Amino acid sequence: MVAPLATPSRKRIRFSFVSLENLIIEPVAFGSSEVQRIIALAEAELDQRYGVNTDRHPFDPATFEHPHGTFLLGALHGEIVGGVGLRTVAPGHGEVKRLWVAPDRRRFGVGAALMHALEVAAPPLKISTIVLETGPLQPEAVALYEKEGWIRVDELPVKVSDYPDALRFYKDLTLSGDAKRSRS
Repeated sequence: MVAPLATPSRKRIRFSFVSLENLIIEPVAFGSSEVQRIIALAEAELDQRYGVNTDRHPFDPATFEHPHGTFLLGALHGEIVGGVGLRTVAPGHGEVKRLWVAPDRRRFGVGAALMHALEVAAPPLKISTIVLETGPLQPEAVALYEKEGWIRVDELPVKVSDYPDALRFYKDLTLSGDAKRSRS
């Protein structure tokens, strides 16, 4: 016989589910306090993983504003839960910067939703290929990019950094869904 959950000697288990139907993703001005907060949280996490000030190159705010780029924030029930930036780095090429999702909202699809929104935002910016770099101490990011169809390469079609240990990915937005699947 199974003891009822109300038995004092049993611990109750709580499940927390996130419904993405309430996730709102919108472009927000790079200089806003909300975007700067997300960037600071992303950089603090990079510091924890790789050491203080590992990736501290100042961003030109204009590169994240139309027509050169965008910065997207995702919010659930009015709470900002993540963000990601896209900036033009060469004609037709954009670079993803500072994808970050609140730790308690990870593994629920928020990161994937932000990346999909970035792919939708790219063509109006005349970006057809998106590149990104991540590090070896971010296996969850690598898993996300691979799951979402990003192609891992040794060299990107455009150079964006000199980090020797960077893991490099790109996505060609001009390929149809069938073509993307056949190449992976």
